[in-house]
Amino acid sequence: MSVIASTASAVSRAACLVFGLGLAVVAAPATADVIYTFQQTTTTISTGGPVWAPPGPVPGVVTSGSFTLEQSIVRSPYDLRVDSGFSSPPRRDPGLVDISFLTTGPFPLTADLSDFTTPSRPSIGDDYRISLLGIAGSIIPSGEIRYNDSTSDTRLIIDPDLDRDGTTTVRGFYNTDNGGSCGWTGACSFFGTLTATMMPNAATSVPEPASLALFGAGLFGLGLVRRRR
Repeated sequence: MSVIASTASAVSRAACLVFGLGLAVVAAPATADVIYTFQQTTTTISTGGPVWAPPGPVPGVVTSGSFTLEQSIVRSPYDLRVDSGFSSPPRRDPGLVDISFLTTGPFPLTADLSDFTTPSRPSIGDDYRISLLGIAGSIIPSGEIRYNDSTSDTRLIIDPDLDRDGTTTVRGFYNTDNGGSCGWTGACSFFGTLTATMMPNAATSVPEPASLALFGAGLFGLGLVRRRR
């Protein structure tokens, strides 16, 4: 009976050893990205333009979107710029993971990461720019996002998050060369909010060295059991 108990105890210790070493090898500091979501909260308003575009609300012109930053730069002072190189080669500072925006309406305007990082074509006037300033202790940056496909233009001005609550006000502007309520002489404006959400990264697979370590720990545990027996 004592031999069985001794063997069982050795097996238990070996299993704990393997498990503990496994955790030591596999466990890694948790990482995350910060997703910033923009939501328009007011109706788009035109300041007026040609005779056919009187001032007032413009139904259907709504902007929405989001961008993602690496957690490593958040809550610290930083100057992040990304642009398609309208007057210079494209620039992409580290920290921007993804971005996607949409302005709906008669002349919809979309933008994603490829637009901001692909060389622009000055001959047609496309222009995609991001300029963000990180504030110490704040998860929300201030700055500007602009996307222009040569005929339509949306700009978002992000105000500083003074109360550090993870939400701030955004002032938006939209105009299009196609005319209408948001034409050349009557740019449209709106307001919205930007909210930050921490999003943990997906778990990564265990690297080969960790597998070897677990295998070695297992052999060591079996050796202890065999020796006890």
